[in-house]
Amino acid sequence: MVTIDLTQTEYQKTLKVLSYDKDNKVYMTESQISAIDFDIVKGTYSSQLKLEHVASNDALLIHNKHFFIEFKNGKVVPHEIQKKVYDSCYILSKILKLDAASLTESTEFILVYNPDKC
Repeated sequence: MVTIDLTQTEYQKTLKVLSYDKDNKVYMTESQISAIDFDIVKGTYSSQLKLEHVASNDALLIHNKHFFIEFKNGKVVPHEIQKKVYDSCYILSKILKLDAASLTESTEFILVYNPDKC
């Protein structure tokens, strides 16, 4: 069993930082709202369970609901996005000990993309 405390500071970053596209050296938002770096959460979860090929969304914002956020400053590939959403929801359900129905009711997905590069 994996125990992850999502409130730990190692997981907390601003949406601006989480939106950074290192290839193009650009931020996709200037927002200073704090969110969870879900890539790090996924890394912790998958390494503890020795899982491979696990995908994740960039950010998790918790504000009355769970909001997964994915930043894409390039081509959007639907099946890649679907895998990220599925894997992220699975990980979150295990961390929070929520069943699929409860998670579905309390979770939203936000895709932030650059229409000029999509």
